Amino acid sequence: MSAASIDCIFVVVLLQTPALLGQMLESDRADLDTLKFVHALWRHGDRTPTKMIPSDQTNTLDKWTAKFGGLGQLTSDGAQQQFNLGRLMRHRYDGFLSCIFTPEQFVYRSSDFNRTKMSAFANLQGLFSSDSQEGPKMPLEENAPKGLELRLLPRGHDPILFDDVESATTSKRKRKRMQNCSFLGHKTQYGQVPHPLRRIYYVHDPLNSINAHKKDGFVLPDWINEPMRQEIMRLYNLKNSFNYKVDVIKRLWSGPLFTEILDRMDSIVNSNYKNTEQLYAYSGHDRSIAGLLAILGIYPESFPTYANALLLELHQLQPRKAATAEVQEVQPVRIIANRGTLFELQIPNCGPPCTRRKLRETRKTFIIGVPQWKEECEGSKKDKQ
Repeated sequence: MSAASIDCIFVVVLLQTPALLGQMLESDRADLDTLKFVHALWRHGDRTPTKMIPSDQTNTLDKWTAKFGGLGQLTSDGAQQQFNLGRLMRHRYDGFLSCIFTPEQFVYRSSDFNRTKMSAFANLQGLFSSDSQEGPKMPLEENAPKGLELRLLPRGHDPILFDDVESATTSKRKRKRMQNCSFLGHKTQYGQVPHPLRRIYYVHDPLNSINAHKKDGFVLPDWINEPMRQEIMRLYNLKNSFNYKVDVIKRLWSGPLFTEILDRMDSIVNSNYKNTEQLYAYSGHDRSIAGLLAILGIYPESFPTYANALLLELHQLQPRKAATAEVQEVQPVRIIANRGTLFELQIPNCGPPCTRRKLRETRKTFIIGVPQWKEECEGSKKDKQ
């Protein structure tokens, strides 16, 4: 990229939440004349629950296993969601991304969970599908593009797309912010009365999956009505909003991902990037997206749902004329949301325009490389012992 060019970062946010609406874009196609690189981050598609309510004798493990293969597994609905996301990406970047998969041009990284890996395969099918193909072909892994090497780190050792990675520092901060609920403790029989708000996920997760799969024969417990289900969802979103209002949690949970993306963009701008891919995709979790948005200063009312995504675009523009001989470097960052239509959002305390340098400067608190992350997390664990 020429030193005289202007590099711009467009963050396309595909979130179905009215709290993120902004100015509607004139086109859902990227500007291919200026586009240089794309990062994509998404939550996996619809899945089965990861937890079972002890008192629920109707929606059993055997039933989930017979229908979908067990707990925490991507469902056919989830595969279709990711296929559709891949289709949307093809529409936006057609003419920029090759129509033929090559491992040199496409990098897909996943957390070490079956649902995120299968989501990556389904997304790729959508990205390279023909117009006549309406959904993903099964099995997903066997129908993945030839030559794909899905990158991942072992579960529990992935600070970029981690799930179940914890430190004493983040655990202590979270515990201070939680409240309790007696009713749910009695009804679920999880063993704690009152049920801690920090464990509302244990109630919300199975109920959310049951409600989504009524068509498959799953039935909500008789002690749940719609107002109560909505209240549990509210508490779930409230609990998650607490987590991402704490800087140290944002830094340790999402700082390594934010730092990796920024560093890669810097390398591309400075012509130091040695790889040849045009798309670097992360197949992750809800808090992968929520954490990155929180670092940007954006807090959706609802936690990211299945197949929500962020697309971060790096563009090269012509520099504007300056009064002096020096080139006026401007690197605006734009946030765009999608609810069937793409919308642009503003990054708080950064512009407009929000330049790449200003984004790094205003979010420097959250910049942390993997070696430093390991040192701080391991150090907090030792302090706890």
